[in-house]
Amino acid sequence: GKDILTTHSVYWPTMLMALDIPLPQHILAHGWWLVNGGEKMSKSAGNVVNPMDYMEKYGIDAFRYFLAREMVVGQDANFTHDGFVRRINSDLANDLGNVLNRVHRLVLTNFEGKLPAPTALDDAANEVIAIANRVRTNVMEWIPQVKLSQVVEEIMTLVRSVNRYLEVKAPWKLAKDPALKDELATVLYVSAEAVRLSLSMLWPVIPGKSEEGLAMIGSKFTDQNDLVWGILKGGEQFGEGKPLFPRIED
Repeated sequence: GKDILTTHSVYWPTMLMALDIPLPQHILAHGWWLVNGGEKMSKSAGNVVNPMDYMEKYGIDAFRYFLAREMVVGQDANFTHDGFVRRINSDLANDLGNVLNRVHRLVLTNFEGKLPAPTALDDAANEVIAIANRVRTNVMEWIPQVKLSQVVEEIMTLVRSVNRYLEVKAPWKLAKDPALKDELATVLYVSAEAVRLSLSMLWPVIPGKSEEGLAMIGSKFTDQNDLVWGILKGGEQFGEGKPLFPRIED
């Protein structure tokens, strides 16, 4: 915690210099996790949350996501079970999981599991692309500033923009008219590429689930060179899929 870093800060720089090791350029000192409306976690008070229980029941990626999203670095944050359930259900089950499942199912059903290439992009598609480019720029700028919570929320704005795009374009209706198959192809491509970019940017927070989700849309994350629009070209074979984050019904 902060006290340990403060207490020993006069000792470890001297040790590093004696070993001829470069000193760090900055120190990440997070706040306290609070419970019960503002109490600091303490073993003596008996209010400690066991992270292993959450990871075993809900998965390590869901737990990592909650921690990264809820605490603004340098400030204290509240941990409640209800808050955990709401965050996972809202962000991961409803937003991210919903858009991934929709795109995956529609490509399997209408294009034999191969991502179609786009045709003409309309204003709605270009808006999604503009949001994707803005999010990527902000994420790359904020990560060195250790704005972890803000980075996660910014990525989720892209995810939500894809859900809005799908609601407006209604590809499940386009699929019923063979004359609109080109438009359907574009909608699914734009949505899949935005999901790919979202999962790739979320990889440091939810690496396991990101890789599962990317595999569902015939992709993978290699390095930061993948964090640009247009990595998917069309023709990618979609993999098997299941809900990444089942809704918590506690």
